[in-house]
Amino acid sequence: MGRPSQDYHLSLDMAKELAMVERSPRGREARRYFIQMEQTALALQRQQPALMQALQQALLEARPRWAQLQRYQRLGLQHSEMARLCSISPDTVRQQLKHMASLQLVDYRPQPRLLRPHQQELALPLPPADGSQP
Repeated sequence: MGRPSQDYHLSLDMAKELAMVERSPRGREARRYFIQMEQTALALQRQQPALMQALQQALLEARPRWAQLQRYQRLGLQHSEMARLCSISPDTVRQQLKHMASLQLVDYRPQPRLLRPHQQELALPLPPADGSQP
């Protein structure tokens, strides 16, 4: 009758490794396949920056206001200044910059909102960190 068979459960990575170390025509075929897939992945990775730049350029050409906002941000203008130049609200500028940042067109850092004079009176001083009385 022979020895009873035993089933093994392998992860995909382990199955790949076993196929690549096998000294047979199927093992050589598996090695060639994985080498070819790695070369394809590396080639795509090298092309990615150029593709991303072309996509960003196409977006900026399709949305002239975004190109304007990008230029103003590079010049270091405040959101309120950008809003005035584009004839839109500062909130719209913030929303569009956030959207552009999600597409990697700009680096968006929220600007701190300034307190209005009536809000400054409500601000309470923080106690010292060491717990002593001021």
